This record gives sequence, C-alpha cells and structure tokens, in this order.
Amino acid sequence: MSKSIFQSGQQIPGYNIPVLNERAVRASAGILFLFAIVAFMNAWLVGDFQPTRIFVIAFLIDFTLRIFINPGYAPSLILGQWIVRKQQPEYVGAPQKRFAWTIGFVLALTMLYLVVFNNVIGPINLVVCSLCLLLCSSSRSLAFAWGAWSTGCSTTRPNSAPAVSVNQNPTPVRAAT
Repeated sequence: MSKSIFQSGQQIPGYNIPVLNERAVRASAGILFLFAIVAFMNAWLVGDFQPTRIFVIAFLIDFTLRIFINPGYAPSLILGQWIVRKQQPEYVGAPQKRFAWTIGFVLALTMLYLVVFNNVIGPINLVVCSLCLLLCSSSRSLAFAWGAWSTGCSTTRPNSAPAVSVNQNPTPVRAAT
C-alpha cells in the first residue's frame, strides 16, 4: 500500500491528498460487519458476551493500526485488499476515512471500557453496538460515510479525491469557488 510505516493512504499522481482504495475499505467493512453481527447476536440471543469481548479487542487493534500506524497493516484491510485485488481501484480521500475510523475507534474504546474491563451488561451496550453496526453496514452496503457527511466533506471539496478508476485519467482536484 505504501512505503512508509507511519502513513495514511497512498500518494497517487493527480490527487492532492493521500488516497485509499474504496473497494478494499468497503470489503473490510463487510468483514468486520460479519464478525460484529455474529458477536452481537450471540450476546443478544444466547447471553454469552465472550465473543463480543474478543471482537471488541480485535476491532480496537484493527482500528488502532488504521488510524495511528498505517491502514495497510490492519488485518481486515489486508484481507479486503486481497478480496478486491482483481478489481479496478476506486480512490477516495484518506483523511475522510481516517475521521470515520476515529468514530469507530471511540465506539470500540467505549465498548472496551464497558464490556471488557467492567463487565457491564445493559442498554448502553445495545446502543453502542447498534450504532457501530449501523455505521459499518451503511459504509459497506450503502456506500454512505456518516463521518464524512457529518463534517460536510464531499467529493467536490478541494482536499478530497473523487472516486476514479485506474483506467480513467484522474484530473487534479481544484479549489471550489
């Protein structure tokens, strides 16, 4: 993905910011959603929170790598990149993705404190898990990023990269007037 260990995204000619392959990011969101829904339903239907505890720790490690080190080292993103390896990349701005991942990181920290450290079982867990599942599923299936939407970022802003496939000629992003 990139040559530097501490880097968020790739520098692609024609883009003024680092970018990520949106297809790989969506695939990784689908992978995380699958494990999250299994852990959530296990806790909801069976009352066993152990899979939820394990998933929260794994999710937190994955997002820590994405935000603070390099997205290319996150296990779910590595698997997502492998899944979409034969598809044309669609590049999107890395800063927007990093902001959205920070929302997931905060939710994971909340669940770590509640479920892993304090063994809290109640409606707050349901709310946090449901919010996380909503964000993850909308990112995956609807291609709608709540984090980018909440900050007003869009693909026409000067500091973002439009989704462009490799076969198209990407044009440099111009400042909006």
